[in-house]
Amino acid sequence: MSKTISVSFCATLIAFSFAFLSVTPAFAQIQGSGGGTIQGSGGGTVQGSGGGGTGRIENPLRGIDSVSQFIEKILKAVVLIGVPIAVLFLVLAGFRFITAQGAPEELKKARANFVHVVIGIAIFIGAWELANLILYTLRSIGISV
Repeated sequence: MSKTISVSFCATLIAFSFAFLSVTPAFAQIQGSGGGTIQGSGGGTVQGSGGGGTGRIENPLRGIDSVSQFIEKILKAVVLIGVPIAVLFLVLAGFRFITAQGAPEELKKARANFVHVVIGIAIFIGAWELANLILYTLRSIGISV
């Protein structure tokens, strides 16, 4: 049972990660102030409707100007969702200790479940800190990220 909970915890974290990557709007919109004329090689022209032919591509991710900022925002979102899930699994492990009522086999399962949850939380926090360490190291040596 505890192995199932650990696998489901990891699967949940991965699912949330992919959900954030897939729902993030990454479409650029060109807002032009009118149309323009395109000259073809055969002498023909195509006239656009409405004025000048210049356009501007707007960033749909407001406040994100680089890939590192994008990754940072995703990691923050994953942490905001992952921490409550980790706490929920920690409470579930404690509940298993209480319901074991001194039965050695059930206590063994509850202890294994608790250890797996703590290891998962340690990996979770370690990944976050490693990403921050890399980011701050790159910034401290002068690499713009």
